[in-house]
This record gives sequence, structure tokens and C-alpha cells, in this order.
Amino acid sequence: MMMNDLDAIVEALENNNSFLLAQHAQPDGDAVGSALALMWALETKGKKAVVYNEDPRPHYCRFLPGEDRFSTELGDLAQFDALITLDCGEFSRVGEAVDRLKDFPFVINIDHHTSNPMFGRLNLVDAGASSTCEILYRLFRRWGIEMDKWIAECIYTGIYFDTRGFQNANSTAESMKICGEMLELGIEPSKIARHLFVEKKPEQAVLMGIVVPTLKIEAGGKVAGLVATADMFKRAGAGPESLEGFVEIPNSIEGVEAAYLLREMTAKNGDALIKGSVRTSDNIDATIVAGRFGGGGHKRAAGFSTKGELEEIRRELVELLSTGLDSGN
Repeated sequence: MMMNDLDAIVEALENNNSFLLAQHAQPDGDAVGSALALMWALETKGKKAVVYNEDPRPHYCRFLPGEDRFSTELGDLAQFDALITLDCGEFSRVGEAVDRLKDFPFVINIDHHTSNPMFGRLNLVDAGASSTCEILYRLFRRWGIEMDKWIAECIYTGIYFDTRGFQNANSTAESMKICGEMLELGIEPSKIARHLFVEKKPEQAVLMGIVVPTLKIEAGGKVAGLVATADMFKRAGAGPESLEGFVEIPNSIEGVEAAYLLREMTAKNGDALIKGSVRTSDNIDATIVAGRFGGGGHKRAAGFSTKGELEEIRRELVELLSTGLDSGN
């Protein structure tokens, strides 16, 4: 299929009545914002929408309208006319439910990750967009959705989150223009900013104090990163969602061109994994590095999950980042 099936998707939304909305596991602000924005938009058209994620939505998103509508149970898939995946760089990102969902007859794939392989029957994928919420805004305009304050709050949240308050390179004139339009619909930007990036739960602050001492600055000051072990989470009484934003700590250091965060995790099937987040400058493609560990994402921000020992993965990752910076790849 074409990369941009915008008109075909509008037709599919108009001609079908029941939709399952799935985002990537361990959802973030863009995943939650896009799911809720689309849910409200569908319901304004008299459609049925069920929002699914195998993991709970993060604490910082619990101010959004409709956040209690998330379901962790799929139920009978026969009740849905179409499955819409949101913010999934590949189908497997929906989590363990991929085994049930992969054979769904009608999949609409809406995403902004460079590594997306266009797995849907219909695909609306733009790697140049700031976020999935930005893409949904275009879809809503084409479909004639009359956006209200609730939809606006969700759209703004996704864009603001994925640009990290317009600090990232994906902050474009279009993304800012859209957010300005959302402001005119009555949202409160200071409230959203505080929920997303300012407020921290006590256990998150404790975890930060434990994780920050693991900082290493290597490759002549060009590579820096943190690690978080299972024991650290236990000592802080924190869950993995508490690590949100931690990768920006090494990324903020002067002279650093590649930053990472690694953490120990246990998959739902019991497998021990290492999950990595990578941030890079213009001098290295993060998708190439993450791809070496089976991951993907964007050129400047990517992630992966892989088997292995934490310190060994750290050594390999630093070597890859250092080599990439030296070669310019």
C-alpha cells in the first residue's frame, strides 16, 4: 500500500462502525493522546471505539479526558469492523496481543516512526511528523471532525510530549501551528506541561537518586548513559514507567552526541530482557544502532528490547555509538 492512504482511511472510517484502537505496549503521551483523540472523534460520528493496551496508561496521562476508558482485555475480536494501530513502529509493538491481532482482516496503521514497514491494509505513516497526534489532526480535518476541547487536549498532549515541549528536532512550524489552534479551543498548556514534565511521584524522585550515580561519560565526552537494574526499582518502590524522561539526563550534558538509558525488565512470558532508549545528534542515526538489537524508531530517538546481560549490552551499545560517531553513520 501507499505510505499515505489518507482518503481511503477517511472512507473506511465513514463506512465502518466498530473499531478497536491499539497502541504500543507501555504507552507514552503520544500513544495515549492519539488513542483518546481518535476515540472521541469516532464517537462524534456515532461510531463505537474500544481503546486497548496490555499495560496501564502512565500516571502522567491520567488527567486526560476518557483515560478511564482504556481496556487491558481484548474480548471478542469479531465485534470489530477494523483494527487501528496507533504509534506502533511495527505490528509487534502492540505487545503479546500481536498473536491474536496479526490475522485481523482489516488493519489501519497510523504512525510516525521511520522504521514502520507499512504493515496495515491501509497506512497513514509520516516519519516527518512530530507525533501520531499530528497525523491524526490532518486526518480529522480531512474527515470533517469538529474538534472540541477534549479532542484538542489529547492532540496537544501527544505533540507536546513527543517534541518534549518543543525541545526536539521534530518540532516543526506545523506542529506549533496545530498546538496554537488547540489553545484557541480552551486547553490549559501550563497544566499539561506540569503533568507531563514537571510533577514527579515520590518513588520516581527516589529512583532518580539511585539511577543517576550509574552515569558514565565515554568516547571523549561524546557518549553518555544510565542503567537501571531490577534491584533499583525494588529499592525505590517504583515501576518502569518512573523512568520516563531519564534518558534526557545524559542527553542534556554539554558535548554529548549520543545518550542512552538501559534497564532490566521481565517480559510477560517471564523472559529477562534489556530495554534500551537511545538519543542521538545529527552525526549518528539512532535507528541503525537500535536496529542492531532488533529495535527501531526515529533517526534521533530509537529504542529496543533484547536478551543479554546489562553490562555486556552497555559495552556493545557504547561501542556502536562511538563507532557510529566516528564514521558519521
